[in-house]
Amino acid sequence: MKLTAGLFYDNYWSAEKSLFQCWASFAENESVDEDRPWHVLCVYTRPEDVHWNKNVDIRFYSSLEKQVNEGRQLDDKDASIVQIFLRQWSNAYLDAYKDLLPSKLTYLFGSFHSALAPSVHNAFNAPPSASSQPYLKYLIRRENSPTTHPAVPSGLEVDAIFTQHFDVILSSSSIPRNKQYLQTRIPASTALYRGSSRDNAPIAFSVTAPDRSLSMLWVDPGYRNRGLGSWVAEDRLVGPYGMLEREWDDARDRHGAEKEISGSWKAEGTRFMWSHADVDVKNTGSRRICEGLGGTKGWTVVWIRVEVEV
Repeated sequence: MKLTAGLFYDNYWSAEKSLFQCWASFAENESVDEDRPWHVLCVYTRPEDVHWNKNVDIRFYSSLEKQVNEGRQLDDKDASIVQIFLRQWSNAYLDAYKDLLPSKLTYLFGSFHSALAPSVHNAFNAPPSASSQPYLKYLIRRENSPTTHPAVPSGLEVDAIFTQHFDVILSSSSIPRNKQYLQTRIPASTALYRGSSRDNAPIAFSVTAPDRSLSMLWVDPGYRNRGLGSWVAEDRLVGPYGMLEREWDDARDRHGAEKEISGSWKAEGTRFMWSHADVDVKNTGSRRICEGLGGTKGWTVVWIRVEVEV
């Protein structure tokens, strides 16, 4: 099996151009064809930043997911291929960055297909308890989304999230995140405010992750059942508001890395051709939002934490 690596661009960790790393594998001397197994693993956390977080944020995608969804039962060989890939990646990663990593850290495998989760447990001798509860994966394609974008709700203004509201934003979810991460997602956020003041926290916001998934979505309890959650989610995916990555870079060049740029800068055209979201089965509100965006229910996924010693 061949293991290759490459750097992919996203506005993650400031304006640098090599911001997260993807590793892919496929059989030696073979291309990535539909009938051959392939795996892609994306690492979002820069090695030098693992010290303050102790987590390596990872997403794993595999051609086996499609086969499982079509009803195929994975055999021991399939599981072994995934295990080998994960071990190869881990060994290469730890060896390449051993001078930057702390002695102990955690791999956080996000959005991992439930049927493939045992491969992670076996690869790292992790107990089944390392996996979270299952979440529903919703796939959102641009062509299935609403074709017209609604006007900004009356009396509200649209903008990005701001650093002075990070405590409120972090407290809105039980998923562990931090202010350093939110700082990187300012250009990938949409928020609604009451009037022109930014002294008060937003009443609704949506944030997309580096893989373009809807990773954060929240509405103030006093403003729910008004369609605001759907509005900010749709804006993140298909709306005309907010900033494209290129505009964010231009703004940072002119105003400095610490300058927050207003989301009132408007960008033409479609930003994302597709997106996805992991939703708690019991979260009927978020499920309705995904379905309203044209999302279709896919498979179940889990989030897996693996403790590692360098």
